[in-house]
Amino acid sequence: MALGRFAYRRNTLNGCARQFLSGVLRGGPQPYTTIRRRAREAGVRLSALWTAKRTLNVQSCIRDGYAVWHLPGIA
Repeated sequence: MALGRFAYRRNTLNGCARQFLSGVLRGGPQPYTTIRRRAREAGVRLSALWTAKRTLNVQSCIRDGYAVWHLPGIA
C-alpha cells in the first residue's frame, strides 16, 4: 500500500511541475536560472522539474552564455 501512496504522490508532484513549467514557458523562452528560481519559490522539486522538461519535450539552447529553455517549435 505504501508503494501506491508513493506513486500517487510522485505523479501529483510531476503533474504540478508540468503545469508550472508549461505556464512559465507559455510566455516564451526563459533562462534556466530563472526557471529554477521560480520553481524553488513555487515549491517544485528539481527532480520533478527535469521530469516535466522531458515529458513536455522542452528544448534547451545556449544564448549569450546562458541555458535557455523553450517549448517545442518556439525558438
